[in-house]
Amino acid sequence: MISYSYFEMVNNIFNWSMQFCTAYFFYRFCRIFIQHSYLLIISIGYFITVIVLEWYIGDISNFGVYLFASLTAFLLLLPLKNNSVYLKFFIVITYFSIRWMAPTIVIILYRPISDLSLYLVEKWIIPDLLDVTIGYFSYTIWMMLVLLALYIIGLWCVIHFYEKCIHMHPRMFENREILLLILPPLIGMSSYFMMNKYHQVIGDPIDPDVIDQFLKYWGVHNCITIAAMFGVLILVQKLDLQRVQQQKQLVLVNQSQQLQAHLQSIDALYKDMQLLKHDVKNHSATVERLIETKQLTEASIYLNSMQQQMDSKVTQSVTGHAIVDLLIQEKIKKAQAQSVAIESTFTYPSYVHCDVYDLCIILHNALDNALTATKDRPSASISIHSIQHKCTYILTIKNPIPAFVNENNYRGGLGLQIIQDIAKKYNGDIQINTDHQVFELHVLLHFHS
Repeated sequence: MISYSYFEMVNNIFNWSMQFCTAYFFYRFCRIFIQHSYLLIISIGYFITVIVLEWYIGDISNFGVYLFASLTAFLLLLPLKNNSVYLKFFIVITYFSIRWMAPTIVIILYRPISDLSLYLVEKWIIPDLLDVTIGYFSYTIWMMLVLLALYIIGLWCVIHFYEKCIHMHPRMFENREILLLILPPLIGMSSYFMMNKYHQVIGDPIDPDVIDQFLKYWGVHNCITIAAMFGVLILVQKLDLQRVQQQKQLVLVNQSQQLQAHLQSIDALYKDMQLLKHDVKNHSATVERLIETKQLTEASIYLNSMQQQMDSKVTQSVTGHAIVDLLIQEKIKKAQAQSVAIESTFTYPSYVHCDVYDLCIILHNALDNALTATKDRPSASISIHSIQHKCTYILTIKNPIPAFVNENNYRGGLGLQIIQDIAKKYNGDIQINTDHQVFELHVLLHFHS
């Protein structure tokens, strides 16, 4: 005969497993919003708090145990920098609600599974056993595994949705957005509190049929609350995407106007060249007369003046395209004003169909980002390099990163998003490499021949 101590031991293992899963999913939920190795320690602190309060103190309600554990996690999250207090409060409150609501939805399946399992055990297994406690012990272990599985499924589904939704549009939430996101979890938290109070007030054992009805209604309530949490998150993400798209359009309009100015500069340069070509005949005649009259010194001075005029009006091509030449020269002038050097081996794509507008937008945003990063770093250097193999073209821009710049913010700027959009237009993409000192942007483009 199996003694009661075995049942107690299995129950303790089950409870510890449940709390381990709770701490693990808390770790996963935190990682959606905060990237820090310290999160593992915070999750361990959350786990230890639950264990100590539930097993060694014991006089605290289930609601109180997880409330104190959430408070502990919040206090441990506070020292982490680069994240607002609002976000940390949102993480703790939201997970507090998820931990209660998600399992209660799938737990509705537990009762029919339990009844069916008990029926099968009593009809097919116990009659063949000399010791019936073995059958009931096996049934207890089986139902604990089922309950643990349902608990994991509930938490995984909700947290997986948050992961997918956030990773599709990763960003830092504003405080007003967090206040909006936190409202549904607060409703879920209050429902947990009410259920806990209900059990304390009733006190006496409740009829199983009443419990079934109670759990069904509570499950529906929690479904609606979780749906509200998802709905608010999707709404906030979509509104931000619209805002980003509007900003992109404004930036592109501004950059298009700058490119139009470059085109006007090219037109003015062309007119200057035509005038210069017309004046060359007159200049040549003047030099010939000076040489015929043996006025060689005057002829030399005149030629030098003529050469200076031509140098000021003729722009040497360094990339293979006039518009791109003007753009890069403009950025070089800005860099020189900041005492920053730009080293360029960039060449315009050859033998392929390339929209110069798109390439100028890429260069404009990439070089503006690089100049911003080196604004307070005299003697810094920016390099531009390109390589082409048939229809595949790779543009690389490198610049130093200031020590005070957050790399995550540096990776997610509007300019980089515009560059990535253009790269995808050409079936390409961007790759960013950082080593805490140098920022490397690689833009891959696939052109048509």
